[in-house]
Amino acid sequence: MRKIILVLGLCTILCSCPEVGGTDTYDYSIINNSQRTVTMFVYKNDVRDTSSKIILQHGERLQEKFKDSQPAGGFSMWALFNSQASGYTSDIEIIYDNSKKTLYHRCIDYLCSDPRNLFDNTHNDEFIETYTITPEDYQNATDCGANCY
Repeated sequence: MRKIILVLGLCTILCSCPEVGGTDTYDYSIINNSQRTVTMFVYKNDVRDTSSKIILQHGERLQEKFKDSQPAGGFSMWALFNSQASGYTSDIEIIYDNSKKTLYHRCIDYLCSDPRNLFDNTHNDEFIETYTITPEDYQNATDCGANCY
């Protein structure tokens, strides 16, 4: 009887273990609905990485699918940018028609006070994430005169 209980207990433990070796798929995208042309850059160690430059016309989408083996590490929006520079990703800059810009700083300990921040955990916590750049984002951006570059 003890052997049966031991075998049943062992089977229960083994069946409750998470799947090992599985793969999770993440689908992340940024859509430009701002009515403007946007140019985006990643900052590495607080310096703009020009190799990460992405231009999106109104209505265009930047989209990537990532596969991650378990245990899943997850992804964040900055993974969409093909940065050649090494170092710590500190910011993402969005420039609207070379006249206004917004700089989103990396959240400390995943806590952000701005829900529009691309680094906010609410944009980086699911398998499918879509961040939409809106006309309101353009209106709230900082005017940088005639040249934001």
